[in-house]
Order: sequence, then C-alpha cells, then structure tokens
Amino acid sequence: MSEEAKNASKADATGSARVEAGVRLWEVWREGYCVTGNEATAEKVGEATAGTFAEACAKLYEGVSTFDPIRLMDWGCGLFDNETDARKNFLSRAIDKGALAELIIEGPEQPELYPQVSH
Repeated sequence: MSEEAKNASKADATGSARVEAGVRLWEVWREGYCVTGNEATAEKVGEATAGTFAEACAKLYEGVSTFDPIRLMDWGCGLFDNETDARKNFLSRAIDKGALAELIIEGPEQPELYPQVSH
C-alpha cells in the first residue's frame, strides 16, 4: 500500500481522512430550505479532496450554475463541512424567518416594532 493510501485511510479528530499535508478529504453539506411549498433538510452533497473547504466545494460544484463560490452557497443555501453546522444554520435561519413573519403580521398593531414602514 502506498504512503498516500495509508494516509487516506487514517481519520483525523473531525472524522475527515488526511491525504497529505495541507490537503484533506472534505465533506460538503448543504443546509435545508423551506420556500414556496418545497422543503428539504440538510443533506450531504459529497466529498472532495482539496486544500481548503472552498476548493472542495468548487470541485463538487464544477459546472453548476447555482453555485456561488464567493458566499459558498447553492441556490442560496449555505454549504458546510459538517452535518451539525448545516442543520444548526438552517434552524437558526428558519427561526429568524418566523420572527420576521411575526413582525410583519403584528407590525400594524405594534408600530413601534416597525417604525420605518408606519404612516
């Protein structure tokens, strides 16, 4: 077995396999979404060997027009290197959207919450 193959079979503390110094196997997870009647939970997009997470995303999303390499997003959904953060980010964004919806609904009754749109 080559040295590279031996290194690829070893896992570091985060569970990602080391391939060589500065390069590792990255997991790429996309956060969930809930829009216009469609929804999905966080899902694993795939794995790629790269020096950085951004490079791993670029490899997995090569030729995909919905990928934003600056924000590391696909269709506006954030990309993460682990499942926990992908699920946590979606939950916090869902809570934020719920709070915003509550403000919009209660805005006319509570103008102090939305003073910039009150007449």
